[in-house]
Amino acid sequence: MFESLSPIDRSIVYDALMYAISHDFREAFHNLDTGHPVYGLGGDAEFHHADGPEKNILFKLMHELSRYELESDEQLIHQPVLCWGDFCRIVSEAHEKIANGVRDNSDRLQI
Repeated sequence: MFESLSPIDRSIVYDALMYAISHDFREAFHNLDTGHPVYGLGGDAEFHHADGPEKNILFKLMHELSRYELESDEQLIHQPVLCWGDFCRIVSEAHEKIANGVRDNSDRLQI
């Protein structure tokens, strides 16, 4: 899907997806809820009926971009999503920050 993009272009797309997660873009999550147990439990299979690696498009995009990163000589992605558990950890951490009123501005897109 991203093979025509350069490594830097893929990292920009990835950063945009990370920005969406860290700024409460809930539309990509089950019941619009980044605090759903499926994410908080690190991808426990018990909740895969709600959401999972085969259902979540945001996970699929980030996972594919991370796989390209592994094949690249340039390491531009700082928090790769290599599995569903990685994705759940990132979502849970972002949800916790947002719930506590903390917005992380260090991930701002620099285009």
